[in-house]
Amino acid sequence: MRKKILLLNGKKEKFNYFEYFVKNVDYALQAATVLNDFVKKFNSSETPNISKQIHKLESDADQSHHDVLNYLMRDFLPPFDREDIVTLTHKIDNLIDNIDEVTINLNILNISNLRPEITDFCDLLLECSATAKQVLEFLRDKKRYSDIQERIISINILEEKGDVLYQNSIKTLFTNCKDPIEILVWTRIYDCLENCYDSCEDIAGFVDRLLLKNG
Repeated sequence: MRKKILLLNGKKEKFNYFEYFVKNVDYALQAATVLNDFVKKFNSSETPNISKQIHKLESDADQSHHDVLNYLMRDFLPPFDREDIVTLTHKIDNLIDNIDEVTINLNILNISNLRPEITDFCDLLLECSATAKQVLEFLRDKKRYSDIQERIISINILEEKGDVLYQNSIKTLFTNCKDPIEILVWTRIYDCLENCYDSCEDIAGFVDRLLLKNG
């Protein structure tokens, strides 16, 4: 079996799709960690810097995403069907894109005070992202199938918690807030956070189908 290589920075290196899947989701986990730390010690003057920091992670993830797809075009023996690798790579990329969207909105909507629910949203996002990374870490080893299934179930449970948190937060917002602009602003931010949970569930669901297809 021939060696798979990719030219990176002028050097020939072995290419491993599984390592890149983990690398790409780790960018999302780093972004979730930065966001979680930020809301715990919120200072509105730092919002532009945090937004730039997370956007830099999103840009790095985009480059890594392109590395995978560029190599895939030349690869004769990928570990899965090409369209499945493309789909999984895009689903991983969607997660950090949605996290980036949260901080973009915190910045451009000029949020000066956080609603109390936001820390629960970010705690849940951090746990969900970390679990998604575990799913991809185990993907390369078929012996870890039961571990993957356990994490997939965990992500489904976390996503359901996210749905409940989202619904309760929207209800509280519309019940207690009288400012229509504040309602509009926070509905948008909550929507972005809920999209993050959906992205984690999308990754988990696709991996589940991928294992069934290639089992």
